[in-house]
Amino acid sequence: MLAELGGVKPFEIAFFPIVAEGKVVAMLYCDNGTSSNSINNTEGLEIFISHAGLALEKSLLQRRLKEMEQRRGSD
Repeated sequence: MLAELGGVKPFEIAFFPIVAEGKVVAMLYCDNGTSSNSINNTEGLEIFISHAGLALEKSLLQRRLKEMEQRRGSD
């Protein structure tokens, strides 16, 4: 897997869960590559991840609504 991530062993890694409907639906992997700088100040990234989860939730709800409308129309 290390080869797929650039072949360099990172100094530090972080995983962030993407949550939709109260469940983890994906994980975002981050690393600092060859830098020895610590991964910190992730506030902006956490906001982005939160928005990604909300977008996934919205998409799931829209799909369910469309399916319900199609079922209702075929009755």
